[in-house]
Amino acid sequence: MNEKNLTLQQSMDLIGGQTETHFKRYNDYKRRLRSFGEPIDANIQKYIHGMDCWVAGEIHYAFSIPKYFGKDVDIVRRNCLVNLA
Repeated sequence: MNEKNLTLQQSMDLIGGQTETHFKRYNDYKRRLRSFGEPIDANIQKYIHGMDCWVAGEIHYAFSIPKYFGKDVDIVRRNCLVNLA
């Protein structure tokens, strides 16, 4: 934030955009993945599914405990808004 001389909102917008770009790129790469033949394709799909579950699990975990959002974790989970000020 300070290094790039950004406001808090600009920093959050930057991180949000980068995250969206990475998720889109990941999904694009999954769609374009070439075939290596069986059983390699099946193993690759299992690995990709595991990676998808890991990311979903991390998000679920972050919204399940107060470690990241403090005492307001239930409010953040319900409203998807984080007060950073």
